[in-house]
Parts: sequence; structure tokens; C-alpha cells
Amino acid sequence: MHFGWRRSAAAKADPAKQMPASVKAPERHQAKHAHAEIHAYIAIRDRLLAEAEEIPSSSTLHRACIANDVVEIFLKPAKPPYEAQYLSDSEATLERERCTTIKNRITELRAKIATASGGTVQKSQRPPLFGVRAPA
Repeated sequence: MHFGWRRSAAAKADPAKQMPASVKAPERHQAKHAHAEIHAYIAIRDRLLAEAEEIPSSSTLHRACIANDVVEIFLKPAKPPYEAQYLSDSEATLERERCTTIKNRITELRAKIATASGGTVQKSQRPPLFGVRAPA
């Protein structure tokens, strides 16, 4: 008597042919989700750059710079088996060029801020909150 487990002929066949369509659909869904996420980071970066151009300050420029760095990370060339989770080569190349342009624009805006302030930190006109004594 034999109690061991034996693979049927169907189980020995090519596993790719046996994969139901429902298993392949999530892969396409995940790729679309990854593309949508990359485009969301690009939109966030663009919005932060618009804010920095409207109100150029060190903090708005810093946020735009960080967002641009994050987008650049997501645009690195795809490595197997993750190609589906990256943008196409042509789209990624275009976005990398935009990242370079934005980096240059941030540098220009930083130079304008330094020029406007004379390269010095402006002192606040408000009195300090701590260490101030109430009038007697």
C-alpha cells in the first residue's frame, strides 16, 4: 500500500498555462496602481514647485526640492522583474529631464531669496516669547 502524495499529469504541465486569468489581472492592476502612484508624486512635486514660485522661501523651496528628489528616485531605470511597476522608458526620460529643469529652477529661486535678503537671515520684528518680563 502506498500513502505518499503523487503529482497528477495536469500538475506536471506548464504552470504558466494553468494560471487562471484572475491571477494575471492583479498583476496588471498592480502595475496601473504603481503608475498612478508615480504620477501622484509628480503632481505633488509640481504643486509644491508652484507654491515655491508663488511664495519663495527657504521652506517652500526645501519641500519642492525633496519632492523632486523623490520623483527622481522613482524614475530610475527598471530592473527585472519589476519593469511593469515603472513608467515606460520614453515617459521616464521625459520626466527625468523635467526633474533636471525643476532642480535648476529651484536653484534660481534660492539665488533670488539670497539676493533679496542680502545673504543674511532676517531678524523677526516680533519680541521673543520666552524670557520677557511683564511690566511691573
